[in-house]
Amino acid sequence: AFLTALPRDRWAIVTSAPVALARRRLAAAGIPLPDVLVTSEDVTKGKPAPDGYKLGAARLGFDPADCLVFEDVPAGILAGESAGANVAVITATHDHPLETSHPQLANYLGVAPLVASDGTLRLVHTAG
Repeated sequence: AFLTALPRDRWAIVTSAPVALARRRLAAAGIPLPDVLVTSEDVTKGKPAPDGYKLGAARLGFDPADCLVFEDVPAGILAGESAGANVAVITATHDHPLETSHPQLANYLGVAPLVASDGTLRLVHTAG
């Protein structure tokens, strides 16, 4: 629901998986295929290098500093930081807390995108 509420031209998936595997996993999870998909085949250096996030931001037409990266693993957090992006950590996949100064969300429930009249995209808490 979170992804389908985002404007299609405002989000990407950056993954360490090859494209065929990424597409299969997205389909199996019921996640819509984004307009921008950056896979391991698109970059020379994967996470924790920032290359994937920099490429994803460029393909969306944004500076990484104007992007928010959602990550659930330390290598991805480092990649987002190194790209100069803002980072939010998703904790649902962990049994133990991650040591991070970034905002943390258990999951995407209760979070919705809001596009302001100037085009700025913000995330807001919703009931739920």
